Amino acid sequence: MISTCMTWQLTIRGPLHAGVGRTAVNGIDKANARNAATACAIIPESEFQGRLSHLALELGIAPDRIADLFGLGRAWGEKDDRNRGRRGSGESRAGRLLFEDLESSVTASHVFLHHARDEDDQVSAGALYTVESPLRDGECATFTGAIRFLSGNQPTADRVAAEVSGLVRALDQIGAFWHTNWGEIVGASVETAHKRFRLSSAKTAQPRYSVSLSPSAPFCLPGILPSLGNLYASETRIRGGVIKGTIAAMIKRALDDGPAYTDDEREALDRLSANLSTIRFTDALPGSHPQPRAFIPPLSLAVGKSGNDEQLFDSSRLAKPPENMIDLRYDLDWKRPTRDRVRVHLDSYGVAVLAEAKTMRRSHTAINEQRTAEESQLYTHELVEPTGVAWVGTIDLSQLPAEDIAPVGSALCGVLTLGLHGVGKTKVFVGAAVTIDHSVPGTVSPLERDGVHEWVLVLQSEALLLLPDDVRGPSSLRPYVGVFDELSRTSSSSPCLALASAIASERLAGGVHLSSAFRWPAWEPQVLTEAGSTFVLRCDDPARLSEAQKLIDEWSSRGLPIRRSILSYFGIDTKPAGDWWQRIPFVRENGYGEVTVNHQIHQQLLTPTPLQTSRQK
Repeated sequence: MISTCMTWQLTIRGPLHAGVGRTAVNGIDKANARNAATACAIIPESEFQGRLSHLALELGIAPDRIADLFGLGRAWGEKDDRNRGRRGSGESRAGRLLFEDLESSVTASHVFLHHARDEDDQVSAGALYTVESPLRDGECATFTGAIRFLSGNQPTADRVAAEVSGLVRALDQIGAFWHTNWGEIVGASVETAHKRFRLSSAKTAQPRYSVSLSPSAPFCLPGILPSLGNLYASETRIRGGVIKGTIAAMIKRALDDGPAYTDDEREALDRLSANLSTIRFTDALPGSHPQPRAFIPPLSLAVGKSGNDEQLFDSSRLAKPPENMIDLRYDLDWKRPTRDRVRVHLDSYGVAVLAEAKTMRRSHTAINEQRTAEESQLYTHELVEPTGVAWVGTIDLSQLPAEDIAPVGSALCGVLTLGLHGVGKTKVFVGAAVTIDHSVPGTVSPLERDGVHEWVLVLQSEALLLLPDDVRGPSSLRPYVGVFDELSRTSSSSPCLALASAIASERLAGGVHLSSAFRWPAWEPQVLTEAGSTFVLRCDDPARLSEAQKLIDEWSSRGLPIRRSILSYFGIDTKPAGDWWQRIPFVRENGYGEVTVNHQIHQQLLTPTPLQTSRQK
């Protein structure tokens, strides 16, 4: 397995226009694409990829080679029959090549007037519009960007690199208005670097790792969110299932090329493939720093007024609101200024809050089978800008057979060293830094109140706890009482834990919108309890305290499991866990059901404290 990065420098003579649907910006009808963080002009990766794929078609390159490099089917605008929740019938495959934006250091803006043209390509009298170009007529600038790909062996890597080099060097124009010689390419140079898969001997026999992810370009991860018309909204977290699926796709890609591995490498990769469904990948959460990992605050946090001061407290373990506290507001009711002050307050307590990654939108035109633009077929990606953000997740191999932990861990670290190829809907490259997690999961001591032992659980990712029938009628604690009664039945017929209080939110997942991304029939609609939901559990029987403690420690280490009644409802209670995803994708091995137990703020904010307005600690 070889990861190749070809860093291209294209010298382009102006004028140039590469847009992404930004219209009517500062009075300009067609604005040029720019980096959201630096405001420098860019050429979007979709424009670069589209021009090369169309050139490959014009040059008569064999269809199977075009498909291998650029993909086919859905990767090129094949439509879904969304009303029935089934995919198009044609074959679909993502391309090998991963494109990044071509970046420049140009911040200038120049406006050109263009005549509008009718359907016969004739100038419409008196119809003018303005077009932005970062370059003057005749001015040259350098745009730099990378094309990455994965190969199974060195001959394949060399062949693909040669094909890409030939296409880029044959490209004479990029951007819009090619018929008027805009965006002329007058020079191209490349630096090619190969990185080969190696077994990581330094990290063998370790069951737990921390992984820090660095996307190389803005990305779109619709995840379990439904698309809204032609807008694909993106989540800011990188889900554990996405990481796992990308690794599986990388291994398959390398094997399809006929990889040349040593016997030890091949055996380790085979073991990794066989055990991948058992490895637990938690969601990589966005933070301002690689460590510590970001924490999702509990929904039990409340803001109220005492006199003229706004105060923050945690209501999870309170039987009633604090005295003299009025105008209570929870997360759902917070406006942006209040939310920002809460973030500052938590930061003052040393809590690593989620980073607010910037987002932007890019519009694209669907591409037909002839690799030309479809008229009136626009769609938009919401993209997460990765600048200044680190995504941190964890990997847990502790449930693997003891003899597999060393070879699987070695192979997994070796794969991650190459980075993740093709993450999300926009297929970006994500760099990965893996470190050993030396912490050993231990006992989470209970909190005591009135002689009763309590644990406060806060979901850090969505969890499948409820059945659709559980949420019918007025909202109450009753469904969750049944959930934890079932989950805490161990050696005895009676539960060892009881739900004392909860504050939770739910949302619908599954159904047609989720199944449209997969070849399997539609998943039945399912109810997910959202991250931040808070549950206070107590053990009333001192004789069963050790039993309850063992269960809490397992949940803290591995996440909440899917209860048996849900598996039975979906008809998979007799199937092995590795096959559950066919009906239920929300398993804890993919990062769902992650919890923190007895976080420090449940003690620190038990008493209301004034909200801070600055970052002074």
